[in-house]
Amino acid sequence: MAPQPKLGRTEEDHAVKLLEGGASMAIAARGVGIDRSNLYRHMERNPSFAERVQDAKDLCDDQVEAEMYLIAVGRKEAKSKGQITAQIFWLKNRRPKQWRDVHAHDLDLRDGPEDYVEWAQGVRSKSPRRSS
Repeated sequence: MAPQPKLGRTEEDHAVKLLEGGASMAIAARGVGIDRSNLYRHMERNPSFAERVQDAKDLCDDQVEAEMYLIAVGRKEAKSKGQITAQIFWLKNRRPKQWRDVHAHDLDLRDGPEDYVEWAQGVRSKSPRRSS
């Protein structure tokens, strides 16, 4: 296997530009003539480059969120239902903590279960009742 070329500032800039345009890490790596694993290795060795990569990916994610917002408030029309679905999947994969469907909640009962019961009763009494 041929040795991978080192990344200079020009290659770093090009990789970041590709990522800002929505490219995957694999495509950005190919764009600068290296394997994806070497791009990750370069990021480990160069924290400032890793930060630039993260900023580029965050920029794309922010753009997807902003686009969804404009569609949601009616300032922009979705090209198709598939566009919205694709945006949701993008965000679920790129920002799983914020966009997952299920969130884990830790319940600390060290103070005793009565605290939980008191809290639950308060929540139940504040929720609107359904009429039958």
